[in-house]
Amino acid sequence: MGTLTILQAAKAMGVTKNAIENAIKKGRLSAIRMRKKGTVVTHWIIDPADLQLYVKSKYDRVHSRISGELRFDPSKGEVSAPGAAKILGIPSQKVYHAIRAGQLKASRKRYSYIIAIEDLEAYRLNVLS
Repeated sequence: MGTLTILQAAKAMGVTKNAIENAIKKGRLSAIRMRKKGTVVTHWIIDPADLQLYVKSKYDRVHSRISGELRFDPSKGEVSAPGAAKILGIPSQKVYHAIRAGQLKASRKRYSYIIAIEDLEAYRLNVLS
């Protein structure tokens, strides 16, 4: 397959060019800087194998873990605040506001709110309808 440019890597991952550039700057994605002789133009060359390693190690909020345990587990009837917003079809800020106002029960695991599906349904019936 050869090598990829930043734009090709971004297109392959479905992210913006800036996201790839930031990953390179932060050292999360390996790339080689190619400079044209006599000019200031710099091109980054990315090996597809390095891109695959980055994809596997990339942070994913859905599979976020604390000491090996999922932060929230939908199979146990738990969702995050953004997940609750997606289920309810409302902005996530409205979910955070409802939690702070005491309208929606939630517990904390470090920096994340964990919401039980039962509490989410009660909120939908009592507040949103």
